[in-house]
Amino acid sequence: MKVMVGSTNPVKVRAVRSVFARAFRGGDITVEGMDVDLGLPDQPLGDDETRRCAVARAEHVLATTDADVAVGLEGGVAFEGGGDGKGGGRGECGGREAHLIGWCAIAARDGTLSVAHGASMPLPPAVAREVAAGRELGPVMDDLTGVHNSKQKLGAIGYFTCGLLPREKSWEYTITCALVKLLHPEHYGGAGTDGPHSNATARPDSDDLEHPGDAAGY
Repeated sequence: MKVMVGSTNPVKVRAVRSVFARAFRGGDITVEGMDVDLGLPDQPLGDDETRRCAVARAEHVLATTDADVAVGLEGGVAFEGGGDGKGGGRGECGGREAHLIGWCAIAARDGTLSVAHGASMPLPPAVAREVAAGRELGPVMDDLTGVHNSKQKLGAIGYFTCGLLPREKSWEYTITCALVKLLHPEHYGGAGTDGPHSNATARPDSDDLEHPGDAAGY
């Protein structure tokens, strides 16, 4: 199975590779990343926009490559009550809390499209104000942490959780949730044994259900 990721960020590519390796154990799986230039916003705002960007990445990759499965991963910032966070004027958040969000879209050749929301956490007011002013979260976090290109390392979620949930692991959870339609097509009206998911070997047995953390590999 050839899997293409709509990003060359090594954190995202490694997360996809890790999940697919566990989900399709023993299968011939290759995972590669590629640049996607669709004019997407550098910093998606809100769940709707972030989700659309993830889906656009996956669909573009599937349409322009020979991949069996395409994965789109998009991180965003959502302001309480919606919008771009500029309720109090440019650079102001109007007192609304901002949350880090992430979406994963997985598209397969059989027409399957599966989308899932990832972990969400509140961002500090100072960070929220910078994003509301038009800055991308990554550079804001670089300034705050002193770590160059932090989005390819721990990321904001890894920094604020003191390493308890690094960005790569957070993406693994999101990818896993988006993978369910490929793992269990019989429950989602999928293509059954004809799709790329026919070789899935990660389905839990009774012992796995007793110890779900061991089964998932987390």
